[in-house]
Amino acid sequence: MLRFFAKYQKILLVVGGSILMVIFLLPAGGQFLQPDPTAQPVGTVDGRTITFADQHAAAAEMELLSRIVPNLLRNLPDDPLQWLLEVDDARRNGIYASTVQARSEIDQMTAQGVPVAQLLQQSGVTEALLVRSIQHAVMILELRKMIIAPQPPSEPRLAHFAQGIRSQATVDVVPVDADTLLADAPEPTDAQVQELYDKYKDSPKGRSEPYGFGYYLPRRVKLEYISVPLARVTNSIEVDEVEAQKFYTTHPERYMPPTPEKKDNADAEQSEASGTDAPKGPLPYRQVRDRVIDELLRQLAQEKQNRIVKQISAELAESTRSLKRDNDGYFILPEGYIPASFEDISKQIQKDYGVLPDVIRIDNRWLDLPAVNKLEGFGSAGFEVNENRITTAQYISTARELDPPANNPLAALHLQVNIASRSLTGSDGDEYIFRLTAADSAREPKSLDEVKDQVVADAKRLEAYKLLKDRTQKLLDRAQAEGLGKFADSFKTKITPVGPFSGRDVQAMMMGVGSLDAPVLPIVGQSQAFIDAVFDLGQEVAAAGGLDKVNDAAKMTVVPVDGEQKVVVVKLTDYQPVDIKTYDAIKPRLPDFMALLSLEDMESSSPLSLEAVKKRVNFVSERPADEDEDKPAEDTETEEKPEETAG
Repeated sequence: MLRFFAKYQKILLVVGGSILMVIFLLPAGGQFLQPDPTAQPVGTVDGRTITFADQHAAAAEMELLSRIVPNLLRNLPDDPLQWLLEVDDARRNGIYASTVQARSEIDQMTAQGVPVAQLLQQSGVTEALLVRSIQHAVMILELRKMIIAPQPPSEPRLAHFAQGIRSQATVDVVPVDADTLLADAPEPTDAQVQELYDKYKDSPKGRSEPYGFGYYLPRRVKLEYISVPLARVTNSIEVDEVEAQKFYTTHPERYMPPTPEKKDNADAEQSEASGTDAPKGPLPYRQVRDRVIDELLRQLAQEKQNRIVKQISAELAESTRSLKRDNDGYFILPEGYIPASFEDISKQIQKDYGVLPDVIRIDNRWLDLPAVNKLEGFGSAGFEVNENRITTAQYISTARELDPPANNPLAALHLQVNIASRSLTGSDGDEYIFRLTAADSAREPKSLDEVKDQVVADAKRLEAYKLLKDRTQKLLDRAQAEGLGKFADSFKTKITPVGPFSGRDVQAMMMGVGSLDAPVLPIVGQSQAFIDAVFDLGQEVAAAGGLDKVNDAAKMTVVPVDGEQKVVVVKLTDYQPVDIKTYDAIKPRLPDFMALLSLEDMESSSPLSLEAVKKRVNFVSERPADEDEDKPAEDTETEEKPEETAG
């Protein structure tokens, strides 16, 4: 990159001097460069939202350059959205112009007599605004040069990709959740609720972009189960001393003394001659009495538990004896059919065995299969089929009402609503028999009313998140000023260390899968925007000399995580870039991995067009298809609001 800056040094000097002249003529406070205050989204790039404010900031950069070097503008985008997307595309391809390098150019201007500091102070414009236009223009020029003359992956691209998959970053994160501003968020209108429902009604929760909202109903059940706790059965048994001695006599092999260590030939001959070998019979009863009683008690408890389960199963089977089966083997239940009561059976077992089985009924809410897995005891129960353990949720998934695949081997068990299951064994030895009282296969909601509470809650949370994102820069400024610890305390949260992690799921890469997604991390989940921000920060810090050479503020960044509706303040605590030896070792395989990520897919009749760059960066528009996406939104007047908590 230093070579590239040297190449464009003359242009940058002209650009830099002209920028300062324009800044000098701007209104005080740099109002010309202030972005549009609206946070209305234009679209998303890998889950990161681009707003009209971002687009207006890009327009300001373009306007500066158009006044300074019009000839240069012919080699740059003429659309603010494309400007933004090409800057993003440049970063993806390892093309950077660091702030350190840009400030070096400003230092050269100062050395040549340009009163940079004075002009910045008079105009009220920060040095960062001057730096940004230089950085972005150079990044786009280098990107376009690479695209127009496509070659095998360039060295910068290979190096950037290697840094992404093998560099290691460790960070401290402080999340600020949208709930922080929930009380300040406006109530969603009926139209907003309906729009959200229509957009995500066919998406499972957690799988939509960018927010993870989803109202597609998963497979759900209501159920009841009867359990026979092994510990309770054990406590109902008293071991008779005579029975214990009989058990000891019947199983002498269990109580043999330990086998002596193998001796050499001389010792063996001496032992044989003296008759000092280990005793031939079991250890004395008194010596192993407690062990005998424990083993007998365990055996008696399991036998009694088995008898109880068999009786429960028999009574449940008897209650369905008069029912007929259809051609598929399922019971034909008459209208109004009432199955045998688990409570009545439990009481009968208590009379017969002195043990009261538990009866648990969950019919006040729907349970999806992951929720079933989380039920204590019952959720982890299962049974063996051909040496494979079938869990409760897997068994439930075969219920007729849940539309299991016809070739599912467990369908032969003919599980259906209102018919008792086979028995299942828990990890602690408890036995379970359950019965589905209702089941609903995966489907879209019948109407908004069926999921309205969730949609309204999501719409409200989304409004709160928009307010929170408006304060993104303020949150970073506050964290940099206060320090991360005090900042976390002010939001009643804590600092969470995350990492070390790489920019890609290296495990997936080594397994040869076709999608190398961002790793799933604590707090942020799976967020490419977070990964990009962290490794961009890491490379900037490395370019500045490393963590030891920059202050704490320079180690921080802030990232809105749309999928979690959080804004995360990040502090880089360790960054280990790929060293030359490692890079040389993995370099031959990098093009193949890049192909898996479709980084080589630049098929387009016009590779420098807006549509081409949209495709390369996975841009998803937030506006209707018939709306002019190339036209920036007009400035809108907004009512000034008082400062709020998250600010």
